[in-house]
Amino acid sequence: MEEGFRNLRKNEEAEKILKELVSKFPQDVVRFEGYLRLGLLYLEQKRFSEAISAFSMSVQSPEERISALAQFKLGEAYLDQGNRESAILHFSKVVYLYPHQNELMEESLLKLGDLYLRINDISRQSGPIRNCWRKAEERQGEKRPKRDFFRLNRG
Repeated sequence: MEEGFRNLRKNEEAEKILKELVSKFPQDVVRFEGYLRLGLLYLEQKRFSEAISAFSMSVQSPEERISALAQFKLGEAYLDQGNRESAILHFSKVVYLYPHQNELMEESLLKLGDLYLRINDISRQSGPIRNCWRKAEERQGEKRPKRDFFRLNRG
């Protein structure tokens, strides 16, 4: 039902339904998905503080699918808020806590590589960039020399 309201751009109704869900089932695991969906709604509306709060609740889910996505979305919310250090922390947690969540891990590595490049932290970016480079090669089949990649990014 909440998804229908979101698709119709009736965000107030969707928010109301999700808040009802988490309040009516405070001891049920369904509340974690409710917080995740609430966080996604807030993130879409650029209500970053509220999104961070909701994702922080859903990251505690015993269901890895929910907790991993919540961890990733926490990184995105902090990044959109301009808090790079917290974004790095949460994207790093995805890489280390959920390595078998392939898509989220790859996206986290790409975000980490970009963040490290933005803050010019050469010492921390080498590992994530190497992993991103390997993934990019696998996807595109290109064999561009790594030294060219690093030379281009150093300016």
